[in-house]
Amino acid sequence: MQYGEPFTHSGALLSYDINDNISFTGGVTTGWDANFRAPENFLGALSYTTDDGNTDVTVSLISGAESSRNLNNRTLYSIVATHDMGNLHYVIQHDNGFTQDSSAIGGENRWYGINQYLTYDVSDSLAAGLRFEWFRDQEGSRVTTGTGTTVKAHYFGLTAGVNWDPVAWLRLRPEVRYDWTEVTTGTAGPFRDDNGNAQTDQFTIGASAIIQL
Repeated sequence: MQYGEPFTHSGALLSYDINDNISFTGGVTTGWDANFRAPENFLGALSYTTDDGNTDVTVSLISGAESSRNLNNRTLYSIVATHDMGNLHYVIQHDNGFTQDSSAIGGENRWYGINQYLTYDVSDSLAAGLRFEWFRDQEGSRVTTGTGTTVKAHYFGLTAGVNWDPVAWLRLRPEVRYDWTEVTTGTAGPFRDDNGNAQTDQFTIGASAIIQL
């Protein structure tokens, strides 16, 4: 989803609790990952939590001009639902974005996808999880490959990993991941092997560390 949604915002947001279950957040940001360098975008979200706190649903929306050079509208909505079943936790996320006139390809374009997470608390300091991702770049306007080209494709990813907190301020996250695509006939795959040849899938082993202050 790194190609389909913004991750950082510059602007102002206000939140209001309508009641014990429903809250609203709304405000203005300066575009996607732009650091005050893009036109104003509206950003809002509506959240609902059940009385027992085990289920939560949030619907969010960001909409506004794509950039100062391309004032056509770009809109993305996202739906995230979480459900806790004791030590087992489930999350599903759906994103759907579109622009009136993409600066990358021209004309209207759309992208969308679904992420799902399933984690199990083995202990207070260890959790194991699975993640499945599907992302559709319908016009080839969002995903840029290692060669700098775009590919119209369905992108899939399956990941297994653990979250281990050896101390309160540190989280270690080793994982194994398999990615594959379904590309248009005759189009080279977006991945590359050690010799630079196009591939339609790849296998990855990785790890990350998060310091929590």
